[in-house]
Amino acid sequence: MCYRCDKLGHFASVCPNRKQAIHQANLNETEDLDPALFMAEALLTTEPASAPLFLNEEKIIPSNYDRDVCEEEAWYLDNGASNHMTGNKNYFYELDRRVRGKVKFGDNSCVGIEGKGSILFKSKTGEHRLLTDVYYLPSLRSNIISLGQATESGCKIVMKNDVLLIFDRTEKLLMKVLRSRNRLYKINLKIDSPVCLMSKLDEPAWLWHARMGHLNFESLSQLSSKDMVRNLPKITHVTNVCDACQVGKQTRLPFPSHASFRATKPLELVHADICGPLTPETWSSNKYMFVMIDDFSRYMWCSLLNSKDQTFSKFKRSKGLIEAETGQKMGTLRTDRGGEFTSREFNQWCEDQSIRRHLTAPYTPQQNGVVERRNRTLVGMIRCMMTATKVPLKFWGEAAMHAVYVMNRSPTKALVHQTPYEALFGRKPRVDHLRVFGCIGYVKLPAVNQKKLDDRGKEMVHFGVERGSKAYRMYDPVGERW
Repeated sequence: MCYRCDKLGHFASVCPNRKQAIHQANLNETEDLDPALFMAEALLTTEPASAPLFLNEEKIIPSNYDRDVCEEEAWYLDNGASNHMTGNKNYFYELDRRVRGKVKFGDNSCVGIEGKGSILFKSKTGEHRLLTDVYYLPSLRSNIISLGQATESGCKIVMKNDVLLIFDRTEKLLMKVLRSRNRLYKINLKIDSPVCLMSKLDEPAWLWHARMGHLNFESLSQLSSKDMVRNLPKITHVTNVCDACQVGKQTRLPFPSHASFRATKPLELVHADICGPLTPETWSSNKYMFVMIDDFSRYMWCSLLNSKDQTFSKFKRSKGLIEAETGQKMGTLRTDRGGEFTSREFNQWCEDQSIRRHLTAPYTPQQNGVVERRNRTLVGMIRCMMTATKVPLKFWGEAAMHAVYVMNRSPTKALVHQTPYEALFGRKPRVDHLRVFGCIGYVKLPAVNQKKLDDRGKEMVHFGVERGSKAYRMYDPVGERW
């Protein structure tokens, strides 16, 4: 029998329905690195269905899993499985139904794949844990977690005597499972759904989660407990996922976690990159983000561009402002080999300014991993803020500038108990003036030419802090004016 079309009379290798684009996979299917450049396209564009998958799980025999009807939340931890799998559609928080294919098991049975998605679990402490890349197999009566796939995501597996222990990246214990009589490891896991942010804004922890651009609770707790910023209340909260975070944030980690060189003073090494094009255009027709990051402090500067040919002029202007702001001279600029960074005019000007150039190898964004990782974090924060408050996509530029402002006041793994702002300027930043991006605010109208019964304020939308001014950036959606 052919396990591709389930028909008798031929083998899969000579199946008449076989397509040229079919790829076989024993582990996970190959995916391109996510450059995190196409925020708006990912939200607006409907992608075509992918080529069918064919997974070979020869070490899995479904009949060995004695699932009881009363144990629907039971999951088997299997070292022989190559992929996470379940047959319960209701478990998924998000499910991509475009992923189709078949799985062949060790008993020569073949079942169909009808989707791939993520499942959110709730631990005994109330923390949320997300299991990604789970295949949906309607015919499968069991729930299987692949230990091999868990180690790929950074987990540590320890088997000792009759106990299986699973630790996360920070060596925190996730699961402790006893071996059952049939030599399988089975655990009951509680399925949960993301928290509705709007229903939790009366709680300080959730309010500051929204104000800080959906910063995770671990980082929020670090900010307050280590006194890394001023005027932030003490925050102790278990790790939860809100609905906007789940939609907007990425989970893949395609870049290396450590750099071989680290600058020892501000502006000794600056990373730069162009992010875009993003659609739709902003209200001022911008389509690109020009991001620069100081390697020493991880402080970010962001500018919006109409086109890539503005990069050179924007860089010259930004360099002067940055050097005046920090009191340091720029030493080395690291970029990719895009035409906007390798033009004769750009190279000559950098030579005249005594700026050394570092260029990445072609098609190797990992060599400029600092800015690539921050781009991914930046775009994820933009998505979360705009999704949570239903801000129209044309205001992604305002979200980008506010996200950079918040990220410069948030912890990063590259620094120890410091924010990028403190590392660059030597003082702790204030955060008590921050408000939720996209929230409603009331602006006091000037008293000039006002009558006695005229309104003294106007309802407007908050779009962050106005740069170079002690004021908020507010927008009137009715009059379409700032």
